[in-house]
This record gives sequence, C-alpha cells and structure tokens, in this order.
Amino acid sequence: MKLFSFFIYGLAFFFLFEANQTMGLEAELQILSVHTQAVEVVKFSPDGKYLVSAGEDNRAILWNLKSGKIARVLSGHFDQGVKCIDISSDGTLLACGNGDGTLRIWNVNTGKCTQTIKAHTESVFALAFTSDKSKIISGGHDGKIFIWNVENGQMLLSIKPPETTTSISSTLNGKITFSSQIHSGLYCLALSPDGRTVATGGYSESIKIWDSSTGKLILAFKGNKYRVNSLEFSPDGTKLVGSGEDSLVKIWDAKTGKELIECKGHKTGILSVVFSPKGDRIMSGSKDRTIKIWSSQNGELLHTLQNEKNYVNSVSFSPDGKSIACTNGNIVKLWRLSE
Repeated sequence: MKLFSFFIYGLAFFFLFEANQTMGLEAELQILSVHTQAVEVVKFSPDGKYLVSAGEDNRAILWNLKSGKIARVLSGHFDQGVKCIDISSDGTLLACGNGDGTLRIWNVNTGKCTQTIKAHTESVFALAFTSDKSKIISGGHDGKIFIWNVENGQMLLSIKPPETTTSISSTLNGKITFSSQIHSGLYCLALSPDGRTVATGGYSESIKIWDSSTGKLILAFKGNKYRVNSLEFSPDGTKLVGSGEDSLVKIWDAKTGKELIECKGHKTGILSVVFSPKGDRIMSGSKDRTIKIWSSQNGELLHTLQNEKNYVNSVSFSPDGKSIACTNGNIVKLWRLSE
C-alpha cells in the first residue's frame, strides 16, 4: 500500500492505492480530499472527463480524471449545502440543487453560473436534465416537481401531487413518548432515457410514474418501506431500480410496476443506487458503510467494498463501467475495477 499527498490550489489532494481482491475483482482505491464538510453526491460526467463532488460545504468540485487535478471549484450555494447534482449529456452544464430551495446551472467550461432559479420552498433533493439539455426537472422536499427551461429559467410545467403527511410515534412501556407528523415530500426522481416519463419517490413509500409532457400520473405502485431514497431507470428504460430505508434494493418493470428482483445484503438504509452503463449491474451505497455491486439479471451479490467510518451517501459508475466513485464523509473514493 502506498500513500501520496500534495497540494493543488492550496487544497490537499490525497492518493491511496491498494489491491482489494473480492469476488474475483481487483479494486484500486484513490482518495480525493478537499471538501471541509460531508460530501452529499458524486457523479461522473457522461464524457468521462470529470468527476463532480458536492456537499455541505456549499461547493461543487470538478476533478479532471486525466490529470488528477481540480479543474474547477464552483461556489456560491449560500449556506445550506448542495443536496443533488446532474450533468447534461454533452458534459457542458452542471446543475446543483440546494438546501435553500434554489437550483443553479453552471457552464462547466467557463465556471460561470448561467441560471439561478428559486425552484422550491424546501430543499431540492433531485435533478435531471433532458437528453437535449433544453430542460431540467427538479424535485423537492416540498413534494413538488417542476420542469424548467434551461436557457431562460422559466417554469414550463408544474406537477403537484396531493399533500399528505405520515404519522410517526415512539412508545415506552405502553405510553407514547413522542408523536409527530412528517410531510410526505419527494426525495428522489429519475427521468426515463426517452424523456417521456418521470419516476418519483419519497416518504410516502410509493413510486409514481408521471408523463413529462402533461404532468399526468400514469402509474403508482408500492416502493421501499419507510422511505424511497433513490431511483434510476435502466439504460434501455424497461426497468426501474430503487432503494430505501428498508435496506433493500428492488427492481421493477418500468411499465407495469411489477417487482422483478429484490436484493438483500445491506444491514440498514440504502441512500444511493445506480445501474451500470450496460445495465447488467447495479451498485448501491448504504448507511452500513458498504458499497455493493449486484447482478441486475438475478440479484446476485458480486462485490462488496467497505467504507471505514461514514455513510455512503452517493455512488456513481463511470461511462465505461470500469470505475466507481462513492462518498465517505468529507472525502471521495474512486476505484478502478477490472475482472
């Protein structure tokens, strides 16, 4: 094992390489450390040029994967952190959803913020660009879904599900010690590859499929118990994968909502789940501090990687499917996988 450290733009940048033989895969670990608070989300750009990390320190950082250096630091997200990001299909635009309810769109090449939209009354938890990057969809803890014009920041469509609340309580020796009402807000969304439908999930435990052009509800079905934390369509759009507080990864038929596969192995809530670029694998990150890779064909567990101390808030596959990234507190871990 070797450890290297040096400084770029006055910020610490660390590398740690180690061989990790598990289930026939070799993982090479690289650690990126510049954030001062928890990293909420990581994502590879579609062209594989950058890895983007963002979080509670109100910054989004673009890492140049070829040079191993920081390409840009995007700041100006006020004081409530970056909760979610998305990158346009051509890699030129970066959208950040913030804890203050705003949506910001940045030009990756210039580092300039091109749009600031007061999108929601509560935190923005999910974003998705359309394939032509002309529109972006936002979902928030206020339970609302909006579609925006990227060029001028105008709202094109508003989807407002019925407002509901969920009761929670705690008892001790038969007596209620705590009781509250939780707003059933939206926590995640996914846009189908053809851009025609939007899947949403959150505190209501149900998954809803919406027509992205009309806002009409197409389908609703039971998702994960307690809360649906993450959703993503398969590359061909036929399946939907989700994860939640019930520690399960589930795959559904995207058209009918029929449950196809259930993956068991995590010990507690799963915060992030994604398909591999080919759609043959699924990766999940959990509060149990592990990253697991599964077969999307039969739910078989293929590979497990361990975080030392922190929840895995976010995971991402590189466009070629050979690298993965995840969060670990205020650092980002990057693995190069090979069979």
